[in-house]
Amino acid sequence: MKELKKKLLAPILSLFLGTIGNSFFGTLLSLDLRELGFSNLAVGGIVSIYYLGMMLGSWFLEKKILKFGFSSSYLVLVLLNILFIALFPLSEDLSYWYLIRFFLGVVLGGIFVIVESWILLLAPVEKKGEAMSWYMIGLYSGASLGQMILGDTTKLYPLNVLIPILACTIGMGVLFFQNKAQDLKGSEESPELSTRTVIEVAPLGFFGNLLSGSTLSVFYGLVPLYGKTLELSTQQIGLLMGITIAGGFIGQWPMGKISDLFPKDRVLMLNASTLFIISIPMLFGTHLPFYLMCIVMFIFGTLAFTLYPLAINSLCEKIPSNQTISAVTKGVVAYGIGCVIGPIVAPFFMELQFKEGLFFYFLLNTALFIVLFGKRVFLKAS
Repeated sequence: MKELKKKLLAPILSLFLGTIGNSFFGTLLSLDLRELGFSNLAVGGIVSIYYLGMMLGSWFLEKKILKFGFSSSYLVLVLLNILFIALFPLSEDLSYWYLIRFFLGVVLGGIFVIVESWILLLAPVEKKGEAMSWYMIGLYSGASLGQMILGDTTKLYPLNVLIPILACTIGMGVLFFQNKAQDLKGSEESPELSTRTVIEVAPLGFFGNLLSGSTLSVFYGLVPLYGKTLELSTQQIGLLMGITIAGGFIGQWPMGKISDLFPKDRVLMLNASTLFIISIPMLFGTHLPFYLMCIVMFIFGTLAFTLYPLAINSLCEKIPSNQTISAVTKGVVAYGIGCVIGPIVAPFFMELQFKEGLFFYFLLNTALFIVLFGKRVFLKAS
């Protein structure tokens, strides 16, 4: 595992730095839209368009990544990420922001496919869960730190643009130290893998990715608005978001180890069931002290942010290794579908007569997955 960590250090460290910038920028954009007077649905829409780009990017960039290799493709995508962030201040028109955010999503989709395939191809079968946990730790620790630096000063121009650009630029520089001999290229002759085949062979993995996307996209885009509804300050919202994501990356390693020791489908279902239970206290968020809300959201993050690696592992373990990149692409597409649907549906729950309607969405979303697939896992276990 020590040799594997050495090989993965550069891409994971680069991803960590880039995620600091993108996490900071994404939350700031949601808050800016709200302050400009746009509705919850408009905010949900810009989150949704971002993940629509991610879904399409992962689908259409797969062959390009196979052709040019991981390092070269990753460097090009990070350069594009920097460019699109730099273009945001040119206009405050909502349709313009939607367009740029869509292209940022396309870039994100390609980056996800590259790094996840890189890790899953390098890791031996018995270490894939642990290897994915290191990837998720890099991703979520960067996301958490991005939330922590959000404040009244950093949300002002030019810091609101310079911080994400600087973080992504440093992250890109890290890859120049990557040994090119460690780069991987996929085989263009690997057999085609259809979405229908993936659903038939690994339904829990596919729909687990969809559940993860419909949970996390709503968390990133709309929980800041939930905080505003509860009259939390910008600093408190940043802290609440950061603590939740911190729970996510702290939970990665133990959950990855557990998924290597027990059936991945069973661990995934247990995770979803516990997430359902922990969403219940947040239905009474108005009556919770802030410190207690932070504790509950830390546990929520531990569960919500480990859904994705559990689902992608559940999917990939049932697919031949020569189809790993294609399998990851299908998983990212499922995640993207969830990310597109979630921010469109969730705002309707926020318009209900009680302030905590957003967590009613989380509750029903998870319950649907448990009802549809719980019996399948139970029957396998018996």
